[in-house]
Amino acid sequence: MEQATVICTNCFQKRKSPHKCEHCGWEEAPQPSFAIPYRTVIHGQYTVGRLLQATSEALSYIAYDTKLSRLVLLVEFFPKDASARAADKLTVKPLDEALFEGRKAEFVHLGRTRLWIEEPNIQRLANYFEENNTAYWILSWHSGQRLVDVYPKALTEADAIEKVYPIFVALKILHERGLVLESELVDVALEDEFGSEVLMTIGGFADEAHKRHDVRQAGGLLLQLLTGRKLPYKKKDEIDQVLAKLKLSDGVKKALQQALSPESYPQMHNFIEALTGQKQVAKKELIQTKPQYQQIAGYSKMPIEVMPTATTLLYEEEIPEEYLLPKPPKKTDYRSIALATLGGIGLVAALSVWIWLSLAPKRLVVKADGSGKYKTIEAAIKEAGQDATVYVEPGVYKENLVIAKPIKLVGNNEDGEVIIQGTQKPAITAFAPIGEVKGFTLKTVGDKKDVIPALLVVDGGVTFTDIKVESKLGAGLRVTGANTNPTFKGIVAKNSAMEGVLFDAGAKGMVEDANISGNGGFGVHLLDGANPIFRYGKISYNYLGGVLIEAAGGTFAELSISNHNKPNVNIAFGGNPYFKSVDIFESKENGVYILAEGKGVFEACNIYKNLFANINVLRMGSPIIKNSKIYDGKDVGIWFHDSAQGYVENIEVYQNVKANVRISTAANPTIKTSLIRDGYGYGLFFDDKGKGNISQVKVYGNKLAGININTGANPTIKNSEIYNGLQVGVLVIDKGLGRLMQNKIYSNTFQNVHVSYEANPSFYQNEIFNGQSSGVWVEENGKGKFTSDSIYNNKKSGIGIRTGGNPTFSKVSVMRNDSHGAWVAYSGNGIFKQNIFSNNNGFAIYAEADTNPDLGENRYEQNRSGNIKDLRTKVPKDSVATLLEKP
Repeated sequence: MEQATVICTNCFQKRKSPHKCEHCGWEEAPQPSFAIPYRTVIHGQYTVGRLLQATSEALSYIAYDTKLSRLVLLVEFFPKDASARAADKLTVKPLDEALFEGRKAEFVHLGRTRLWIEEPNIQRLANYFEENNTAYWILSWHSGQRLVDVYPKALTEADAIEKVYPIFVALKILHERGLVLESELVDVALEDEFGSEVLMTIGGFADEAHKRHDVRQAGGLLLQLLTGRKLPYKKKDEIDQVLAKLKLSDGVKKALQQALSPESYPQMHNFIEALTGQKQVAKKELIQTKPQYQQIAGYSKMPIEVMPTATTLLYEEEIPEEYLLPKPPKKTDYRSIALATLGGIGLVAALSVWIWLSLAPKRLVVKADGSGKYKTIEAAIKEAGQDATVYVEPGVYKENLVIAKPIKLVGNNEDGEVIIQGTQKPAITAFAPIGEVKGFTLKTVGDKKDVIPALLVVDGGVTFTDIKVESKLGAGLRVTGANTNPTFKGIVAKNSAMEGVLFDAGAKGMVEDANISGNGGFGVHLLDGANPIFRYGKISYNYLGGVLIEAAGGTFAELSISNHNKPNVNIAFGGNPYFKSVDIFESKENGVYILAEGKGVFEACNIYKNLFANINVLRMGSPIIKNSKIYDGKDVGIWFHDSAQGYVENIEVYQNVKANVRISTAANPTIKTSLIRDGYGYGLFFDDKGKGNISQVKVYGNKLAGININTGANPTIKNSEIYNGLQVGVLVIDKGLGRLMQNKIYSNTFQNVHVSYEANPSFYQNEIFNGQSSGVWVEENGKGKFTSDSIYNNKKSGIGIRTGGNPTFSKVSVMRNDSHGAWVAYSGNGIFKQNIFSNNNGFAIYAEADTNPDLGENRYEQNRSGNIKDLRTKVPKDSVATLLEKP
């Protein structure tokens, strides 16, 4: 604990003074009694610093992430009117249990929503969790100043719009997710330490009135930058007078007038469009305003939370009575009479069913113009017996159908479209054990706030063929329930307000040859234990992304997922799907995005041409990637970070613009028997304490170093080949570490191995040969331990040490290099012991005058220029002579 007392609770650097930090100037005052004590460790990872802010709902602290070595913002749910601190000064005690739990659920729900927002200009939510009887968020830390403080003087129109535009776009994204500001915009619109504009906000759920208020704040921020002063004006004539004095274009002036008016614009995208004259892509609000729950009698005793982007809620009154579980019979004291009566009733019921099935029609035809016997599909279904077929002629049928018995419902779409249009409810709700529905376009319309699918399957195994679904209120298709296992062939799910296809609550099913595109949410959303199969077809151009899998499984085979503005595939919260022979390409963000303990298996997939990392794994994500190709990415090929794991085997990663593979921030994946080649940047890039177990890989043809290890990264690399790189083979810099064992490092354009800037890797039993420059080069205070390695046939010296380099070579064989075995120059150091220097074209060891190597006891054989050339002035001549005489 002694060390903890000298850690500053503001900058988290070691300080000498017990009170005032010499680094940041923070004078530590007692933490408020209701706050978490200084230096308490939360979640085994986050050290709590000073309290920054206390609101009615939460406490915000500066904190330090001990695993990732960075500052974070820790937000603790602590409603001051409903909670108190327990005796341990950490646990939160509810004062009103029901009130506390309800508000905590909303806090967690908001965190879950924020977790999916990964925009560069919005403060990032990195994690959320429940502990100590409350909930926490972990957000990214940005140091900087308010925009209005950075630019206190009036800016030109162009400069002011340039500064606020990233903030306005960030606010637009919040609005599209149903979120609004909880603080004044001028206080949370920052320019950070890197000169980037950042919206520092947690945000909350709210309605349109709050969004208009945000737009007014946005207008006020822009006007303050244009005038250089905070404006107290609220009346229209006062604002008009200020705008009249400014030299503004007509479009900007009109946009500001509207934004600052009491009505304002309904959402930020309207304001941005008016301000810039550029059409904005805007979608209907995509999430619930608060967490909602299913409550279905006889369906689920425990409420099932609807995820942030989940859609349809199923209410009891919407389920036909025959689907609900029967109520228990009333008790009777006349058991024998009841049994006899029951037997009689059963006989009569069986006879009635037989008669009804015998007499019920087997083929029924429905015509929209009323010329047939049945004017509505519902009437035909009611009269149809089991195994009957209902034929529906082209037309529009405004009905809400229920399919509860095994029939065939066939639309004659060869002569025109057969449309079933549901109002405020699904066009079809199905729960028959078997049956078939074929040839329909299903639509749901209305103004109901509850989200409703066009097709709802809640039980059974009906087959749906050649179906189009579209809902203006929710998902196109929703399949729910553990006993639900339908089949869909040739389904088209387009242009729905939310998901194209949603599976939840343990639902299964087969979806073949689907076309899912243009939907307002995700193309496919699986959650809550769902486990369907998708085969063939394509998923593309959906607003929130292609596929989202949360706490669910699912199989995707032989299809394509492409062309989304958000990631093509998202996996989180323990989701564990299986992708086989899937093409995932051309997203404007990540191809695959895995976080929050998401898993998944990707086998024989092609993942390529995505704008961000082709595969991005973070926050304890842990996928398996096998027999796949990851290539032509506009950024990184695969990026593991933020404590991610993963197993990668027999893949090919190539031609990505940045690193082919990047591993950082305590990530620790395993990569085996793979090709990492021909990248436009580094082959393998380890940074910021990244780890990794790399074996039997081939790294070659990359334009930058084949392997770059820096900033505390510490991978293990063994039995691999690093060769034919266009620069250094292995580059270890900036305090990089690493263990490299039994590798072949050869034929690289620059040094095969380069160590500098306090890096300290370990090399054991490696072959380092045929380099176009030196075999091993150590400089700028680089270290390194080389044991039992072979360094040979390099175009320059086998080993080069300079400018404070201080490596250790033990039992190393240095031979047949075109220059010296080892060259030590310009204040170089080094330790040489029990090495063999043979057949080098220069000296075995050449030490310049200003160096200080420890030459130890080595073996020298047939070096062309001699064994040791020691020019150090402090070494007596007879010592030099003695060294030269050694065999």
